[in-house]
Amino acid sequence: MTDPYFKMPHSLSVEWDIEALTSAFETIASPTGRGVYSLPCGTPHWQKFNNTGVQFARNFFQNFSRECNEVACRLREMQRMVYPRNYLTDVFATHTVRPGAVNCIKIPAGANVAPHTDITRSVCINIGMKNSSVCTTYIRGDSGVENFWESSPLSYTMNDGDVYIISISNYHAVMQNSNSGRARYILTYNMVNR
Repeated sequence: MTDPYFKMPHSLSVEWDIEALTSAFETIASPTGRGVYSLPCGTPHWQKFNNTGVQFARNFFQNFSRECNEVACRLREMQRMVYPRNYLTDVFATHTVRPGAVNCIKIPAGANVAPHTDITRSVCINIGMKNSSVCTTYIRGDSGVENFWESSPLSYTMNDGDVYIISISNYHAVMQNSNSGRARYILTYNMVNR
């Protein structure tokens, strides 16, 4: 069995504040249930998935291409480094990094993300941006969902700047580990579509 995540030994930071960048975003509940929904006018916004509590930025690259290009450039630099070989690092090493695949995820203060798999992607890179350590990610070592919590899922707590490659085709959940009253912001990069 391959581990469902790999923590990169190098951190990634940017000069801009993700919370300030997204402060004007409106939150829109997913009108189509579980699918991706972007406002046709191109305005950036949060899409809230009611079944999990997570919010994904929409129209992000169209409005913040400079920031997305900066992240893509840093990821390309990381690709040139040597990592222990496993499925996830092999996918990263051979992947063509695209700025348009950079996005942002927000977990509002007090929200937990129920066990789920992502519906549009199976491998991603998550980068801790702000208040990353207020939550812990739990992930199954296999693709099963039965008895998620009883199966002793693996877990990690991300810090700001941490970079993880994750097999999000495995069931995973995100739980608050403090009553900090702060939202968690991470950048996410989609590597493999479903």
